[in-house]
Amino acid sequence: MAFLFFFVSCLCLLLLIVRSSTETRTCPVTTRTGFVTLFNPPSQPLTTVSSQPWIFTIDNFLTPSECKTLISLASSSGLTQANVGDKKRREEKGTYDSDHRRCSSLNLPSSRTPIKRVREKCASLFENISVEHLEVTQISRYIKGDFFRVHDDGIHPYYSSHTKKMCSSPPHCNRVATIFVYLNDVEEGGETRFTQTDPEIFIKPKKGMAVLFFPAKMPDDEKDPGGLAEGLMHESVTAVDEKWILQQFVWSGKYIGVGA
Repeated sequence: MAFLFFFVSCLCLLLLIVRSSTETRTCPVTTRTGFVTLFNPPSQPLTTVSSQPWIFTIDNFLTPSECKTLISLASSSGLTQANVGDKKRREEKGTYDSDHRRCSSLNLPSSRTPIKRVREKCASLFENISVEHLEVTQISRYIKGDFFRVHDDGIHPYYSSHTKKMCSSPPHCNRVATIFVYLNDVEEGGETRFTQTDPEIFIKPKKGMAVLFFPAKMPDDEKDPGGLAEGLMHESVTAVDEKWILQQFVWSGKYIGVGA
């Protein structure tokens, strides 16, 4: 009888472990209404970097081969000076703001097979997001001296007219998640620095590693629908060695902006 009890107990424990490793993991952010819900596949576990605000990393999100292919694709397609802000702001300040962002970048169409696969992989992280919610995928290259000063990925309410052109579900539509993936190892410089955490967080670029955070709230948030999340101002520290990075913004509704 004792052996039978032990056997049943072990079986129940095994079933519990299997279930917990395959079921949906709800990101703790969803304890408050209005945030996206995450899957956490066993092959790509999330590592919590911060819980106030929530910041995650995912090792080996892309394989070395995928990273190499994406760098080659971007290089052969031709990168140009990265822009900052919307068209009106750029017209007022010039073609770009070199004091705030200096790097080269390229938007890549989702019709390209490597980009399509990355977008599908990004969307698969979420329970309530599809590839239609993803902004056009961007790859950026930083060489020695390049930088991206402190900024927020969410769209400020001041630019609400801009978001209406980007998302099919206004009002209160916004970028609710940021995923960026380092495409190469970087020995010196180029860290991602979150400036409002205590202490500040520095993430060193590592080939294939993704960083995930939530710059804005969903339109159904009870207190601040579509508002900016707190504590997620960040920057790309001035590069010393070359850095390649893929950026993927996720909207709360279907993305209809440039490159859709």
